[in-house]
Amino acid sequence: MKTILTWILIFFGFSSSSQSNGELIEKSLDIKIPFTITQYSTKSGLPQSRVIDIVSKANGNLIISTANGIVEYDGSEFTNFITDETYKNSYYHKILWNDKTNQLFGFTDAFKIQLIYPVFKHLEQFNCIHIRQDTLYAMDTIGDMYYSILPELNFKKVVSTKITGSRSIYVSSNHILIGSKDGLFQYFSNSNKTKQLASGNFFEIKQNQFNDKVYALSVKAAYEIDGDTLKQVLSTEKYESSMILQDIEFVSNGEIYVSSTKGLIEIGDGYIDRYTKISALPSLYLQPLLFSSSENCLFVGTGEKGLLKLQFKNCYSFTSNEGFSETSSLSSIVRTNGGKVTVVDDKGTLYQLGIDTAIFLLELKTVCRSLATVDKDLYVGTLTKGVLVIRDKTVVDSITFPVQLPHSNVLGVYKDRAGYIWIGTNNGIASGTNSKNIRPFKSNEIKGKIICFYELKNKSICIGGNDGAFILSSDHQKVIHLGRQAGLMGKNVRSFYEDAEGKLWIGTYDGGLYCYYKGNLKNINLLKNAKLDKDAFCLAKDDYDFIYMTSNHGLWRVSEKNLSDFYYGRLDYLIPFYYGEETGIVNTEFNGGFQNNFLKTRTNHFYFPSIEGLVLVDPEEPTFRKLNPKMNKVEVNDTVFDAQIHRFNKKTYSVAFYFSCLNYLKKYNVYFQYKLETRDKKSDWSTLQKETSITFKMLPAGHYTFIVRALDAFNDPQPNEISCEFEIEPIFYETFWFKTFAFFGIIALASIIIRIRISMFRKKAAEKERFRRQLAEFELKATHAQMNPHFIFNSLNSIKYYLSINDKKNADNYIDHFSNLLRSFLENGSKDFIELKDEIEILKSYLELEQQRMSPAFTYSIKVNQSLNQFLIPTHLIQPFVENAIKHGINHSSKQCHLVIYFYVQNQNLICVIDDDGIGRNRSAEINKQRRSHNSKGLEMVLEKIRIVKEIYKLEILLNIEDKLAPDMTSLGTRVEIQIPIPSNEDTNS
Repeated sequence: MKTILTWILIFFGFSSSSQSNGELIEKSLDIKIPFTITQYSTKSGLPQSRVIDIVSKANGNLIISTANGIVEYDGSEFTNFITDETYKNSYYHKILWNDKTNQLFGFTDAFKIQLIYPVFKHLEQFNCIHIRQDTLYAMDTIGDMYYSILPELNFKKVVSTKITGSRSIYVSSNHILIGSKDGLFQYFSNSNKTKQLASGNFFEIKQNQFNDKVYALSVKAAYEIDGDTLKQVLSTEKYESSMILQDIEFVSNGEIYVSSTKGLIEIGDGYIDRYTKISALPSLYLQPLLFSSSENCLFVGTGEKGLLKLQFKNCYSFTSNEGFSETSSLSSIVRTNGGKVTVVDDKGTLYQLGIDTAIFLLELKTVCRSLATVDKDLYVGTLTKGVLVIRDKTVVDSITFPVQLPHSNVLGVYKDRAGYIWIGTNNGIASGTNSKNIRPFKSNEIKGKIICFYELKNKSICIGGNDGAFILSSDHQKVIHLGRQAGLMGKNVRSFYEDAEGKLWIGTYDGGLYCYYKGNLKNINLLKNAKLDKDAFCLAKDDYDFIYMTSNHGLWRVSEKNLSDFYYGRLDYLIPFYYGEETGIVNTEFNGGFQNNFLKTRTNHFYFPSIEGLVLVDPEEPTFRKLNPKMNKVEVNDTVFDAQIHRFNKKTYSVAFYFSCLNYLKKYNVYFQYKLETRDKKSDWSTLQKETSITFKMLPAGHYTFIVRALDAFNDPQPNEISCEFEIEPIFYETFWFKTFAFFGIIALASIIIRIRISMFRKKAAEKERFRRQLAEFELKATHAQMNPHFIFNSLNSIKYYLSINDKKNADNYIDHFSNLLRSFLENGSKDFIELKDEIEILKSYLELEQQRMSPAFTYSIKVNQSLNQFLIPTHLIQPFVENAIKHGINHSSKQCHLVIYFYVQNQNLICVIDDDGIGRNRSAEINKQRRSHNSKGLEMVLEKIRIVKEIYKLEILLNIEDKLAPDMTSLGTRVEIQIPIPSNEDTNS
């Protein structure tokens, strides 16, 4: 048996040379069976469980003849191949398909040949046919041979062989092989001679596509034909006498399978094996065989159990059948210096792998977490006893808590190239050069549960745990921490891998895969269309430049080139290969929590511990296959159409597309992407999906193109696309001409209405503006009227004061100044704007009055360039601020104060600054709080005036009042800045 030799070589380190819901036969996961078996029955979509014949189309689809009609299978569903209801249930014991002409022929039980597809047609009564390129050869019951050039069916007689009862023919360039119920014959057309090669009932002649050798099958034997000689490769004599051979198929250059009524027979180089129900086959009565080279699986038709898919394994599970405990959950695996593969389970049992079994090695009677080979010893990390050092099946030393380790639970041990031993515990790490001098290391910087170690090319040490990743410099001085703050999520870090470019890949538990490169950390799983698993317990590279990642959901494999291209954005999607039960893994939950969670042999094989035994993987070099998606149907409003161009009426509310792609094996991990485009709008591809249909609701009228493509783990950068064009008719009011006429009609009507409305609006707006302006002017006059009595009241109070103290001289003088000032107020009170020189004269008169009243008297200065005298400003705008400065700032000061007023022009604005060195606003506010009768309205009125000026004249006057403060925060007075836009004559006269 081929697999026995394979196992011997593998164990000793040598190298040997989205689909339909079938039911995986669990027994086929046995390590001794070279393939897994998936069964497809009527529950999977087959019309009947007797599969009579199978042929393959060029695209890989299977055409299957059953006892209840012919169906086609593409890996996702079984569909009726013959649409004509008259013939869909016909019984054909043999079918032939010609890819060149797309014709399907079938044999009925009455030895009648029919053309089944693309049209149905009865042919002459032939016993057998053979298709070679575009020529159909046929032989009748008396041995006459005919031919016809396809696709036409105009038969012409070639020769008369005189051989009756023929059941199969094979036409080569120089002779014809004829299998009949009386034997195997060779006919030479150039000499018209016939030679019998063997006796027996021969019913099948096939050529091996891998080496072009021809084989003939009788009900009792199989032969290899070499010229005019036969070599028997199989006989039923060694089996039951009732065994009848049924079909022959080739899976490689030297590997042949033969079906029979007593199971499946494998013929290899120097061995013959038979697989029966003991070997997990659900049926012994096997009929047609067909090998799919692109999918590397063998399809077998049974007499009563439907269709079987035999997928050749590259993963093998060692479980309790191979010597492990039934409850063994394996955690760590190493190869010792003696070359022995050693593995430990969580109960503390050490095993050594033999040829095809696990051999008990040692019982440590403590929970074990990890294994490591350090020099000649085996370091075993335990839950409670630290590290046990084993040599020759004996515990010779231990490394314990608290002197040597920061915690007794040891999850990983690693020895770097410089000779340092690193030990990861539940509470940080320890390090040393031998078992005696190991001590806790950098406990303040490297914290938490430490699980794994990895050494970079520059001799830096990567350390992973539940607090993220730590990168320790080669001199052991600096630590880089990549934790949650850096964006590294997940329960803990489980693995590292440094590629040739220096990118550091970090695998986590429940957080996905990360890449750390040039100081930047990127989560690969979060990138669009990344289909990696959220677990990456290990990062193990094989000799084909693929990286394996174990998880709680199976084994994943991705090309390192694809991974890097996806990181740089050169690839828009990242799909890994998936290895699960179908490939031979008994339990897809792997144990990846501790150091040395995989072992790569010198022959490119891998061992991965799992919660149920050990998984051995023989990496395959995958052969690229170009995916060819197919549009199966279009469903519009629950009515099915073919995938051609269609025009649908305006009542279309739902358009659904159903598509598929040849995919017999789950490991290729096929996904789909689609997009819907219009003539004037392109769109982006959708996210990857497993679903093979998409529905669009309530699409507006228009011309659409639906495009779909299939992608798999090969990550083809230029995948094939298929498209379907369709059009949804517009309702009459959605048509171009209707929209055109309606558009211009609406424009014309709107123009008329707009002109009328504009005229009306202008009249109303003008009238409204006139009233608004009059009202605002009245408000401005009223404000002037409020400001004048305010000033008069304050002045009369001053006169009253002088009279009360019997100071007639000052009173007379004050009355003179007051009368002049009052005259100016009355003369300009009706004006909205006055020249700056007039406003300055008013200010001087007012300041003289206030200066006379104050004690101690304040000083003042007014600075203005004469060129500014003609500028117009709002009437009485500045005086209230001057009054405010005197009344609240200077009046309460105990010192002689100075008031400065100056004007200048900046950016077409007249700037007026009023600067005093009084007590400041804060102190003034405190004093005014104590004066219950205080009610200053001067500033309030001037702000109202500013608002009205803005409303009437669109002049925005800006005001800024700020306190002047000394370094010790004491007040130095108040500064007021008024920014007045310089109005035009049009503004002031309007």
